[in-house]
Amino acid sequence: MQKERRGYPTQKPLALLERIIVASSNEGDVVMDPFAGCGTAVVAAERMGRSWIGIDITYLAIAEVIHRLATENVAGRDAEYKVVGSPTDSYSARKFFEETKPQNHKPFEMWAVSLVQGEPIEKKGGDRGIDGRIPIYDSAGKLRWAVIQVKGGHLNPTLIRDFSHVIGREKALFGLFICLSEPTKQMRQEAEEIGIVEGFGVRRIPRLQILTIRELLEEKKRFDLPEGYMPLRNTGAGRALPSHPSLAFDVDSEE
Repeated sequence: MQKERRGYPTQKPLALLERIIVASSNEGDVVMDPFAGCGTAVVAAERMGRSWIGIDITYLAIAEVIHRLATENVAGRDAEYKVVGSPTDSYSARKFFEETKPQNHKPFEMWAVSLVQGEPIEKKGGDRGIDGRIPIYDSAGKLRWAVIQVKGGHLNPTLIRDFSHVIGREKALFGLFICLSEPTKQMRQEAEEIGIVEGFGVRRIPRLQILTIRELLEEKKRFDLPEGYMPLRNTGAGRALPSHPSLAFDVDSEE
């Protein structure tokens, strides 16, 4: 029932994990959580100045940990880390796509959404054409959304037309289409015909943008976000220290 709750039944309060880490380790020590889940232990270790290793089998969990490291880290400093075991090029991405066929490719889709710092959507049944989304605040403080669709199989222009309807139905600011194969010329033409995001002066921001896994991984390309619209991220909770109220005990005490 707390605001920290992220849907994991065994989740512990951040202050509790910080207290445990302070009591049982020193700065620079390594904390490992082999079942990272939503990443509370990893976030606590980062905030307490420890090195850390977090392990989980699902990309939904990995994406959640990455999101929390961006929003609950040391204020004014980005967490430095490396994700091991994820595809690093288009070849390994295609292999991953094929391996996830028994799961209806859902792990692949969640991984692809994480490439653009999106929030994966994990729902039973149909996903209504949305595999992820990015919450965005405009310059007036209004919350808007960018919706994400991932396609690893055969591509055709109909997919772009269908996604256009999804963008309109969801009243999204714009849509991001991530594909494993190269889109056809007609698909790109369909995307251009959908138009631009209104209200940004002379700058033209496509309302439906397409990038491939190869472009994201190997060319480091990024989707075009409108100036003045910032992804929803807070400034960081700040590093917790032993003097923090939740850690009000003598860590050197023999008691």
